[in-house]
Amino acid sequence: MQKGQELKKVKGKKVTIVGLARSGVGAANLLSLIGADVTVTDIKREDELKSYIQNINKKVKLVLGSHPEYLFKEADLVVVSPGIPLDISPLSLARSNGVPVIGELELAYKITVSELNEEEPIINCNKGFLAVTGTNGKSTTTSATQRDAHP
Repeated sequence: MQKGQELKKVKGKKVTIVGLARSGVGAANLLSLIGADVTVTDIKREDELKSYIQNINKKVKLVLGSHPEYLFKEADLVVVSPGIPLDISPLSLARSNGVPVIGELELAYKITVSELNEEEPIINCNKGFLAVTGTNGKSTTTSATQRDAHP
């Protein structure tokens, strides 16, 4: 795949995930499961991320303590965990090299509707897709939305 083209499928592609933590583990494991070559990078050290590392698929590569440039230049896709500022220099480097940079919510949507997955859609989304984001109140909002949508 040439840089700058829209990434359609991730199987066999190099995906860099920025930020480990909870959602980074989930994204890495899911992408690995559907066949991507996944590397997670985090500025925190291994001893700070032990509880997350134990839940990561053994096929996922970890680069901890820094964000090496090659991970952003050579990737086919970069996925950014929530809480990571979108203006950090490694993400600018990826963009300047034509590498698509997306957030985890966009990743979840694209996999759900099979834009990045070679399988059939995971969920039939012909009625729409709703994402709840933010620092506080996600569980409350999600519960209220579910209750209102399915009385």
